[in-house]
Amino acid sequence: MKKFSFLVTHGLKKRVARKAFIISNIIIAILLIAVVNLPRIISFFTSDKIDDEPKIEVINLYVIDELTQSQTVKITDELDAKLNPDQANKVFNITEISKDDITIDNFWNDDTKHILIHFTGTINEPVINMYNKYESLNTILEREIEIILIRYKLNDYQRPIFNYGEAPSTGDEGGTNPAFLNSMSTFLVLPLFILIVFAIQFVGVDIIEEKSTKAIEIIISSVPARMHFFSKIVASILFIIIQGGLLIVYGLLSGLVGRAFPAEAIGEETPSLLQVLAEMIPNWPLALLFAILFVIVGTLLYLVLASLFASMATTQEDYQQFQTPVMLVLLAGFYIGMFAPMFNATSFLKLMSFIPFFSPIVAPIAFTIGSLTIIETVISLVILIAFLVIITYIITPVYRVAILSFEQTKLLTRIKSYFKKGFAKTK
Repeated sequence: MKKFSFLVTHGLKKRVARKAFIISNIIIAILLIAVVNLPRIISFFTSDKIDDEPKIEVINLYVIDELTQSQTVKITDELDAKLNPDQANKVFNITEISKDDITIDNFWNDDTKHILIHFTGTINEPVINMYNKYESLNTILEREIEIILIRYKLNDYQRPIFNYGEAPSTGDEGGTNPAFLNSMSTFLVLPLFILIVFAIQFVGVDIIEEKSTKAIEIIISSVPARMHFFSKIVASILFIIIQGGLLIVYGLLSGLVGRAFPAEAIGEETPSLLQVLAEMIPNWPLALLFAILFVIVGTLLYLVLASLFASMATTQEDYQQFQTPVMLVLLAGFYIGMFAPMFNATSFLKLMSFIPFFSPIVAPIAFTIGSLTIIETVISLVILIAFLVIITYIITPVYRVAILSFEQTKLLTRIKSYFKKGFAKTK
């Protein structure tokens, strides 16, 4: 056990104590603080423009509700409760009207009507046409409307399409606002991808350094190859835990920095990006839990594969060639998790969530946007764990053969040779 602890500690110190680790974390901290507080930074520099809009005491908001509902949803009442928390002093005077009671031209020409919201589509695929004379309220209204709708259908839920109508004098017919919740999936995908890449590079470089200096021969003469294999995995996981902990610290620091912005400059209602995410994803605690579980098990899976390929390589260039298939698969999972939600490819996203090589990144995203239920997500996690156990069982004897070999044959020939020797020794 002492030898195992020494191998883990020694491998971890070699990475954490390096200048590259310190410099990269300083850069990550600065970028994370900037990204998390981006809404407040934008508000700080655009506050004058917002203040230029005419001030009114009560905003007259009219609702046309033609939403095909699979259950009872009273949009007008819920919108009133969300926008007017203090019913005694209402800011929004909300009135429900029919489509025949108003025309778009009359709305723009009537100074007593400030906002018109027309709900169409179904509860699963809502479309909202919004006509607003005070554009600074668009973000608030969009956020509150989606919070209302997302509560009713998380499974197969499609984010509302917001169409913004422009005043006739502009000559525009309106445009479509980007799918905010789907684009926010990138905020989850990127950290998972970076952490797994860090882990792969960590274990690969560590093993190659020992092989290139021939130190591996001394190590394996003192400890079993199996112990060496698992020590690299444990050291890499500890490195990821340290890096993940630092990211959490940077996130907390981002909140403290956000509070430093003067309230009178950015407005009391301007949230940070993390606050916006928390409001847009009501099930965020469970989504965060699943993301952590998937990234831990998924990182272990990729670490096992990276350790195998590193043991087969003899130089850094060799390892880069060996790890290319692993990185391509990981990159494919990254792009699936990032772009599939943007194109509403929920069925494809759901399918990929059950494939172990893709599920560490794809499954948490699929659950977050409602493509996977809780039970389906647990099933995906169980499949991933089972696959990890099987892969580890298969790879361990091959690692024992490859770690002390310095063959210079072609990639496929070397892999085939090591697997034959590994399984021959187990018989």
